[in-house]
Amino acid sequence: MWMVHPIALIVLAMFAGVIWTKDDRRIATLGVGLVVLTVLGAGWVVHPAAALCLASFVSRGAASGVLDRDRRAIRAALGMALMAVLGAVWVLVPAAALTIATLVGRTPRPRSLARQQAKQAAFQSRPRPMAPPIPVRPGPLEMLARHPRVPADARKVAAALDQRCQATLAYLRERGVGTGSLAFEVEQIRGDFAPAALQSYLQLPPENADQAPLLDGRTGRDLLLEQLDLLHRGVEDVRARATELGGEQMIAGHRFLTQKFGERPTDLKL
Repeated sequence: MWMVHPIALIVLAMFAGVIWTKDDRRIATLGVGLVVLTVLGAGWVVHPAAALCLASFVSRGAASGVLDRDRRAIRAALGMALMAVLGAVWVLVPAAALTIATLVGRTPRPRSLARQQAKQAAFQSRPRPMAPPIPVRPGPLEMLARHPRVPADARKVAAALDQRCQATLAYLRERGVGTGSLAFEVEQIRGDFAPAALQSYLQLPPENADQAPLLDGRTGRDLLLEQLDLLHRGVEDVRARATELGGEQMIAGHRFLTQKFGERPTDLKL
């Protein structure tokens, strides 16, 4: 039956296109088709099919993927076994070599140890007053500044920083640079750096956030105030650069107009 060979080539091409996907049903259907075509006389097709299964097996981490219960790695291993039964016995040699190499170099995942450590940590923990939950991602500066654990002086500085950022952004927009790098710096200070500083403080233990020295004798409160002060200076620096930029543009425009339309020296008269 010569027709099985072109049909086998078409099915093999379709199999090569889906073996990398998660479509188990279609892969199983095409695999059954390859088995049937092999039985009908297209015995050659098992060899490229085995090579495809081997490539998929390697791409999913070989034996590590099987041990980690990766569905596609298990599927590729079963495919290699089936193709080996149908005649592509050679595929077992690289598969076995890859399995041995993977198992030798594999670092065991100590799941039981992780559970034991979790139990030990829970046993050692003691009930204590917990602060209200803090969002993992930095929120708006004005919202974090209102947190009850933020010191009063830091709250005032953070509120002033937020107002200064808004005023500076308005100032930049008035001068036509509200979407440039200067505005981006202010947005970063207001939406990223300042909220991150407040969140770092709020993640300190409540009982020693304002007492225990963290760096060169300074407490968490001291470091928070320093960071907010640095960010405030950064905003002022952006505002100063925007003012200088406006002055430079004015001077450049004046020089251009003077050169183009200003008085020219009269011709030398004899």
